[in-house]
Amino acid sequence: MRILFYAYCVCWWQSFARGYAFEVQILRDLQASGIEFYAHDIRDPNDRRSVADVIVLGLPGDVKTSTYFLRQATYRGLPNDFYVTRLWRGAQCCLLVVFQKPDAWEKIDGDTVEGQLSDLLDLLPRPVALRQGDITLIVVEYSTWKQRVLEAQREELSNE
Repeated sequence: MRILFYAYCVCWWQSFARGYAFEVQILRDLQASGIEFYAHDIRDPNDRRSVADVIVLGLPGDVKTSTYFLRQATYRGLPNDFYVTRLWRGAQCCLLVVFQKPDAWEKIDGDTVEGQLSDLLDLLPRPVALRQGDITLIVVEYSTWKQRVLEAQREELSNE
């Protein structure tokens, strides 16, 4: 019985480590891209419990290793305005994407096409309006999202 407990603990530790490694990868990429953001400190236990991993354009966001957060969307809603994650086809990582609420999408603008989660990889790189339960999310490729965020941030600076 003890070996099962140890295996369980190692599995959870490995999952957390993968999640934090992915989060660090995204935060470093945002910084290298010149995007202004505020990120919680993953080394601080209190910060790790924050709802948002990162704030961009005043919007709280989260970095997730998969789309498991969509299950929560159908019955509780989503606490953050955007989620950076990966889409998978089979065992291979396909694409970095951002799921965002319509209000967050309006801040960076653009047209969308209607789609479903099962069609998402076929519809991208076009921005896709995805209905998940009672919630609509706009899904864009991560590179497109970064480009539009940079444009919005530059526009904010020029308006000041």
